[in-house]
Amino acid sequence: MARGCLQGVKFLMFAFNLLFWLGGCGILGVGIWLAATQGNFATLSSSFPSLSAANLLIVTGTFVMAIGFVGCIGAIKENKCLLLTFFVTLLLVLLLEATVTTLFFACTDQIDRYAQRDLKKGLHLYGTPGNVGLTNAWSIIQTDFRCCGVSNYTDWFEVYNATRVPDSCCLEFSEGCGLHAPGTWWKAPCYETVKMWLQENLLAVGIFGLCTALVQDSAPTLDAPAPGPSASPANTEHRAGGGRQVLAMWAGLGVGGAFHPHVFSRAALPPAGVIHRWGWG
Repeated sequence: MARGCLQGVKFLMFAFNLLFWLGGCGILGVGIWLAATQGNFATLSSSFPSLSAANLLIVTGTFVMAIGFVGCIGAIKENKCLLLTFFVTLLLVLLLEATVTTLFFACTDQIDRYAQRDLKKGLHLYGTPGNVGLTNAWSIIQTDFRCCGVSNYTDWFEVYNATRVPDSCCLEFSEGCGLHAPGTWWKAPCYETVKMWLQENLLAVGIFGLCTALVQDSAPTLDAPAPGPSASPANTEHRAGGGRQVLAMWAGLGVGGAFHPHVFSRAALPPAGVIHRWGWG
């Protein structure tokens, strides 16, 4: 009965990581498609031109695929090295997410000032050769969010050295409408408009982040290698020892404030020699 449950957990973990890997494939595919068809789409920063939506998707997809692959092979092969790599990688990602979130909320004002300054520098690249991605990104943002410029529409006056804005700033789009009077342009600042939109959708983003963290917190606990049905007790103890060490380490750390007492059951503890070596007994 217990052996069947362990087998079920093993294949459940394999299925989870397979979906994880397929998701990474999808993200990578979208990133490659954007890079091939849209150029550096959504590149708004002049200081970090490589920080485009396409590049971010490619990097994220590749990383997710790698983690999913390691988890799949580690779960199905019951490999101690791969399981430990999977565990350490997820732990580092969790710590990185917590650090970035803390720094973001602690330095919000500095980030706002730097972002607005950098975006205003990027306006000068609008419509220039080799900056199709930045041009498309600004056109889409101003059209969809009904805004103009970073702080207001006068940001564009320095770009054109004239009282004009891109046609995407117009209340009613038409060719050359950016040369008309300011009364025909959107007045809302794009930076604050997009920021307010993100804040209004913060609940959905927070729920997604919480679910991601819970998955990361629970995934290594599921990664215990299951003994094969024909394995002898000695071989079973030796094969499962690596996975139990990973589980014991996870439980001892108590990541996310969660303590997993079930991990210290007789079936989940490492061999006596390991317990003595780690100073737990």
